[in-house]
Amino acid sequence: MIFKLFTQRNEPEKQFDVYEYKCFPEQFINQSFYIIYDFIELYKNDWNFRGDKIWNDIYDIFVRQLGVVGLDGYYTNDTFGSRIEKYYRTHNGDDLLNLLDLIFIYFDKYLRKNPPSEHYNISEILDESISELNYRFKQYGLGYEFTNGELIKKTNEIIHTEIVKPALSLLHDKNFKGAEDEFKLAFENYKKGQNKDAILYAQKSFESTMKIICKRKKFEYEEKFDSKKLLEILRLQGFYPEYLNKQLVQLSDLLLSGLPRLRNEEAGHGQGEEIRNVENNYVEYAIHLAATNIVFLVSLL
Repeated sequence: MIFKLFTQRNEPEKQFDVYEYKCFPEQFINQSFYIIYDFIELYKNDWNFRGDKIWNDIYDIFVRQLGVVGLDGYYTNDTFGSRIEKYYRTHNGDDLLNLLDLIFIYFDKYLRKNPPSEHYNISEILDESISELNYRFKQYGLGYEFTNGELIKKTNEIIHTEIVKPALSLLHDKNFKGAEDEFKLAFENYKKGQNKDAILYAQKSFESTMKIICKRKKFEYEEKFDSKKLLEILRLQGFYPEYLNKQLVQLSDLLLSGLPRLRNEEAGHGQGEEIRNVENNYVEYAIHLAATNIVFLVSLL
């Protein structure tokens, strides 16, 4: 079960750039190992897949793939579980990812089909463990996810490098402070699982960017204008270069039918009696589309 402590529920908003791929905080390392330990403990009395046999299997596979005699930093009488735990808690980056990936692949490939007893729905328990692991990745802004039987980078690093980082860089200008704050809040809400708010703040950042452009170009607009009206103002004022008319018309169509429409359909209206969930892929799409549009529009100033 995932439970947020009082201070976690009430901590101030943190500022961060994009997903972290190399350095994992100590809290994540500890929490993810708890997930691993709890799952293996289910097998401590199983005849075929005893807990110690599972640790032994994982250890043997890991040292063989590393091409080493054994893992450093343990005593001769240490169990294989203790050796793996010491390695897990004292390594970071790719070393940690390699072991974490191996452990969950082992769980998914071998243990999913071999429950410790008929009283356990091991597949359901494993799915819950994987969900908690992915939650911890998301909680700490780590760009990974265990899905389809393996650990993958959650978001294409090229997208972050070529789209999200330039957007944050451009918005870091003091004139775009409001849009920058909203863009970061989109990521913060996404990290917390507040997907509807994430889409809402991505949309707000997009709209704020256009309002700032209108203000700097002295185009008349009203604060209550939404993205559709703001785009129309930019178009009528000739903000788009004439020689790019065809492409910019297509871009305008994309903007009008993309992020604004997504926000209106998924986050902007009441949901009645049925609570609708916004899937993560929708949120990622909204944030990345907002970033693409922001970079393009600001570049025309």
